[in-house]
Amino acid sequence: MFFNKNKIRVLFFPLIVVLIGVSGVYPQIKLTGDQWGTYAAGLYVVTGDIIVPEGRTMIVEPSTVIRFNRYCGLIVRGTLVCKSDLQRGIHFTSTATAPDTIDEWDGAKAPQWNGVEVKQGASAEFENVRILNSVFGMKVAAQSQRVELKDVMFFNNEQDFSIDDSTVYVEAGRPFNYVSVLKAEEPALKAPEKIIASPDTMVPVEKKRPPKPTKVREPWKTPVRLTLGGIAIAGVAAGVVCHLKAEQYREQYPTAGEDATEIRNKGNNLYMLRNVYIGGGAAGAAGLTITFFF
Repeated sequence: MFFNKNKIRVLFFPLIVVLIGVSGVYPQIKLTGDQWGTYAAGLYVVTGDIIVPEGRTMIVEPSTVIRFNRYCGLIVRGTLVCKSDLQRGIHFTSTATAPDTIDEWDGAKAPQWNGVEVKQGASAEFENVRILNSVFGMKVAAQSQRVELKDVMFFNNEQDFSIDDSTVYVEAGRPFNYVSVLKAEEPALKAPEKIIASPDTMVPVEKKRPPKPTKVREPWKTPVRLTLGGIAIAGVAAGVVCHLKAEQYREQYPTAGEDATEIRNKGNNLYMLRNVYIGGGAAGAAGLTITFFF
């Protein structure tokens, strides 16, 4: 028979794919306690203090945003590596900032999370990192093994950078550089002899509102996803309409008499057209799903 009731099953799989695809969002990975290993680009939410244990290394890859809940912080006892280029960046900020932005400048807003603390004997390497909306920004122990900051920017922190109890002046929104290496013969509580900072960082100047940093997310994704989602939904909807119309012809076929051949041909054509539409919808849904892996 040219009509097959099992053909309706073709509708379900692409429809499920569409629903999953259009509802996809960036996952928010929760962190708390001891952390080490490599953290791929994405959005992380810290629900309790995270600690890099002694002898362990935590590597944060570019295009990563780490949001901290109120009173939470990052404590480094081992090694922390956060290196990126200028375009992508790495961001440490508060969950109190707006969900659709990663760089919110609001001088009136009270800092929400503690900051990054590098303990005695620990190491940290930061490049193109932004630290926002914290209490003490970054606090480094004078007896840290090695701390290197390159083009690190601080925004809206109560205190930006300090070595033990000594505050180092940092101009908000301007790249800050710092290198310290603990020498074996130095007393445990003596500050590192070698400190390299940006030329202007030690000179008090009037703070100016910095330009809003570039966001991490790529602008092309939204229009592409809307287009693919529209194709997926339209394809499935058109396929459903064709299927329902073909079913009407199927019901008319036994009593059609002389018109039976014409009705059969119309039904077959609609079934084939249904498969074409659903195939297009499935392709759109697959393309939409793929965009969430980039």
